[in-house]
Amino acid sequence: MRPGEPGRERGEREQPERGREVPQPPRPAENTTIGVVAGLTSVTGGLYSAVRYWRPPLGAGEVIALVRDARDDRPVRGAAVEILTPEGSLVTTVAATEDGLARRSLKEGTYHLRVSHPQFKEEARDIRILPGNTSEVRLQLAARAEERPPRRSAGSSPTDGAARVVGRGVSATRRLLNRLGL
Repeated sequence: MRPGEPGRERGEREQPERGREVPQPPRPAENTTIGVVAGLTSVTGGLYSAVRYWRPPLGAGEVIALVRDARDDRPVRGAAVEILTPEGSLVTTVAATEDGLARRSLKEGTYHLRVSHPQFKEEARDIRILPGNTSEVRLQLAARAEERPPRRSAGSSPTDGAARVVGRGVSATRRLLNRLGL
C-alpha cells in the first residue's frame, strides 16, 4: 500500500502493476518431486561413474602380473612392472602391491612386460590383450648373485693391487715410448 491510497479490505488480494507478475508461493508437492528427481539423477550419475571406474572401457582388457620370488614363491613387493609396445615404447609402469600383484586395463593388442626389482634379476614376457578378457601372467624373479669382494692374500692391502695396476701401466708406457724412439 502506498501513502495516500485507500486501504484494502481484509482478504482482498493486491493487484500487480501492469507488466509485473507477483511470485507465487512454493508448492510443496512440486518441490518434493523436483528434489527427488534431482537426487535420483545425482545418485545415478555417481553409480555410472563408479561402474566406469571399476570396469574397463569397451574394447579393452586387463593384465594381472603376479610377481613372486623364485626361491620361496613369496610376493615381491614394490617390483616395477613396465608395459611396453612390441616396438619397445613405454606405455605405463605399475608397481606391485604388498601381495605382489600389478593390475592394469589396456587396449586390445600385443604388449611386452618387463619386471624389475633391485634385489632380483629382470624378467620379461610377451602378452596378448583381448577385449573383455583378463590376462594373468605369473613372473618368478630369481635373486641377483651376491657381489663378493675379491679375496685378498694374507699380508696384502687394497693399495697393493692398485700399485701393481699403476706399475703395469707405467711399464707399458715406457716400452711404447722406447719403441717409438723417444
